[in-house]
Amino acid sequence: LRAGTEDVAGAVGFACSLQLAVEEQQQLCKRLTALRSVLERRLLETIPGLRINVQNANRASHISSIAIDDIDGEDLLAALDLEGIAASGGSACESGSTQTSHVITALYGEETSTATVRFSLGCETTEQEIEQTIIKLTSIVTRLRKLGAAS
Repeated sequence: LRAGTEDVAGAVGFACSLQLAVEEQQQLCKRLTALRSVLERRLLETIPGLRINVQNANRASHISSIAIDDIDGEDLLAALDLEGIAASGGSACESGSTQTSHVITALYGEETSTATVRFSLGCETTEQEIEQTIIKLTSIVTRLRKLGAAS
């Protein structure tokens, strides 16, 4: 190609790829919303004192931010990591930071902010992974509460 020559085939290919991505994004968004709903509903049913942060807000379909009474977020994150479950504290914008989310702090206070854990779902997240997360998280919370009561 010379300078100024348009790659028509490339432009058409890009347009087709973009159209497919947009169509798949809508399907993926619906699937992730359904998975997130299952995760949150089941966690609310099985773990006393669990709150879904900004539950009734318009929020990203692939993120669930939770806080659990009497559970330290860092302890929970460490236990989840040992079980092979990836989660984060704070906000996605502060990923890798040890600071709590200023948004959660403003909405709910420092105590909830330090207890907050964020799960991010992806295009390869399965229903089985959601079920395993629910089972393992419930077990971890029970164990951490027993340890807290013993100290």
